[in-house]
Amino acid sequence: MPEENKQNDNNSSRNISPTEWIIGILGMLIFLFSFGYILYNAVTVNKTPPKIKISIDSVVAMENNYVTKITVQNYGASTAEGLVIQGEITSGGIALETSRTTFDYVPEKSKRKGGMIFTKDPRKYTLSIRALGYEEP
Repeated sequence: MPEENKQNDNNSSRNISPTEWIIGILGMLIFLFSFGYILYNAVTVNKTPPKIKISIDSVVAMENNYVTKITVQNYGASTAEGLVIQGEITSGGIALETSRTTFDYVPEKSKRKGGMIFTKDPRKYTLSIRALGYEEP
């Protein structure tokens, strides 16, 4: 009986082919490279504040309002959470109307779209848009 058990053990183990070795080594190298890259970025990359750029895409007339569609781009290396954008319509240096919108989450190196609503047509006046502030996640 002991010889049968020994023979079954030998049959259950098999030789690993060179292809399996190569695939296993490649998988381990990919894992180690990925882990090293993440660790390197965590230690060496400086997290600069969000770099926000706002552009006006279009103005759409609605029933009683004008929607100014905007794109917010974050070129920075950190996320802006709760980003508040303010638009102001002026004429001759006098503020006629102000509108604000908040972007909940603008990750690093990304863009988001939104809109601001005015009662006056922004195309007939001077429209200035700027970021007021954000939170760090």
